[in-house]
Amino acid sequence: MLDRAALLVEIDQAASNFASGTGQANTSLAGRRFKVRQPMGCGEPIAQGAAVPPSVASLTTMDRSGDLRLSLGAVDWTDNMIGGSGSGSWEAAEGFWLVWPWMRGETCPRHPIMPTKQEVSVDVTGSTNTDPESPMVESVPVVTLSPQTAALMSVFEEGSSRLSRRMGRAYEFVLRGQSGAPAVADPDGYRVVFEGRMAAFDDGQSIRCQAAVIDQRPICAAAVHLERVAFETSKGQLLAEWR
Repeated sequence: MLDRAALLVEIDQAASNFASGTGQANTSLAGRRFKVRQPMGCGEPIAQGAAVPPSVASLTTMDRSGDLRLSLGAVDWTDNMIGGSGSGSWEAAEGFWLVWPWMRGETCPRHPIMPTKQEVSVDVTGSTNTDPESPMVESVPVVTLSPQTAALMSVFEEGSSRLSRRMGRAYEFVLRGQSGAPAVADPDGYRVVFEGRMAAFDDGQSIRCQAAVIDQRPICAAAVHLERVAFETSKGQLLAEWR
């Protein structure tokens, strides 16, 4: 069974093959089972109403109730990843990003993740002189968050039941406090679990990549038949599941 680490290795290889133009196929993946645990809710909860990247699991606050919400939205990728690329008998696809694809573990990162900020000039002497022309001022580089480059793409056959499709509906679970107290987030974060079988494009490959220019890391999606999605605590306690 493929876990997060094994699947990311396959995605990395597919990205390398695509970039080098070798065309090596990952046809051996089709039909294999996978169970990928994706860290989510790492750090402080996001304020309600704040922008959350689509297809990325999040932990957010809920108005003034003190409750917290675990949420994962699915984005329609039918046109982006199937249209014009050859898809066999598929008629729809919904995508989910695998965040921190450089990390093979299933738990939250341990090093602080700095927020994106604008470039600023800092006077190395500690004074208030921030004239960028001053020789005593150095520039602090902008921190740019890495774009998402690895994903699971849940595919649906033509004529199949639409009950399993999210169609814009997010997976959600509310964490409630006890005895009137606000909910307390797991300090080690949470995990979303994806489980199912690997699918294949019409050329037999299970992973397909694309890139606009050669200097861009390829964006790769693994086609899957998703059978189960679940939310867990960092210790593996089941909170909610969808089949």
